[in-house]
Amino acid sequence: MNIPIKIPENKIAGPKKNPKKPKLPGFFKFNANLNTKSRWHFYENLVLLINSGLDLKKAISALKDESKNASLLEQIEESLIEGSLLSEALLNTRVFSTFEVTSIRIGEETAKVPFVLKELGLHFKEKSELRSLIIGLLIYPLIVLVLALGVTYFMLVEVVPMFEEIFRSFNSELPRITEIVVNVSEIVISNNFTILIVSVCLSIGIFIIWREEKSRHFVQLALLKSPVIGNFIGKVQLSIFSSSFSLMLSSAVPLDRALQLSQDMSRFLPLKMALSQIKDDVIMGASLHSSMQKFPSIFSQRICTLVKVGEESNSLNEIFLRTSHQYRIEIKNQSEILGKVAEPILILLIALFVGFILVAMYMPLFDLGNSVI
Repeated sequence: MNIPIKIPENKIAGPKKNPKKPKLPGFFKFNANLNTKSRWHFYENLVLLINSGLDLKKAISALKDESKNASLLEQIEESLIEGSLLSEALLNTRVFSTFEVTSIRIGEETAKVPFVLKELGLHFKEKSELRSLIIGLLIYPLIVLVLALGVTYFMLVEVVPMFEEIFRSFNSELPRITEIVVNVSEIVISNNFTILIVSVCLSIGIFIIWREEKSRHFVQLALLKSPVIGNFIGKVQLSIFSSSFSLMLSSAVPLDRALQLSQDMSRFLPLKMALSQIKDDVIMGASLHSSMQKFPSIFSQRICTLVKVGEESNSLNEIFLRTSHQYRIEIKNQSEILGKVAEPILILLIALFVGFILVAMYMPLFDLGNSVI
């Protein structure tokens, strides 16, 4: 009797190459795996390995073994093995920005790749730290606001109805402030679902409006011109701009190209539109500082004067680097002040909300006690 022997396919057809992993679209990778902090670690570790004596391919391979973005690094490694430059390999991933690719390409042309990688790491480190600072500044007020709304809702839904039953047994006229709170409580209780639907629709509406460029520009410009927070927002945007602009200039990116890349990178529309006009003026032959002076709400006289000095001494990259460092120090100090000022104000607001409801509930009891006496 013949016994069938099953031979594995790879024994017949020879060894198969490992199939390539499916590649996600670039925007999925950017949002999921390569945030600002990941970019900082990527560039910092890459330049460390290169300076330790590894060539680029081995450095990428070493990073792949320790990274959560192994599929992305594998794609870069494959491009390098096929003979692509690092800038081309990063461009093919559709994950890295034009700013990063252009800076590295200039570094390749001038034999300064390690320097550019180091500067990119520092840039994204500063950007990540700045983002963490802003999040830390905002998270406390948001928590307090949510807590205030939760406490107010609980008192209107649970506490006020208990007092209302007691008041009905009095058969007496309630103070005006108590009537207001009781009426608001009845409205909230009887329209819980409606309030939820309106809140969701309002959130969606705000999101849709925010996606419109004109609406976003109007809101951002209003915030920039606001008396207290406007100065802080302006410094944050200028710190980010100065850091990236200094990096591009130190990498020998032409001035007009650096302005274009800064414009493409910026999500703050007032700055984005200002950079567009400044770029056009520079192309027409105007100086950078004179073009920046046309936008006093964004560029202060101090930075315009420093830029003028940088143009005259051919040290613009150093001027913008120092400016970025100065703004970061000012942002840190100002955020600490804002945090210390905001804390008692928010606590006072919660006390006013809760105190208003409690006073409204206890006033009839005080009136009843006085009448009995």
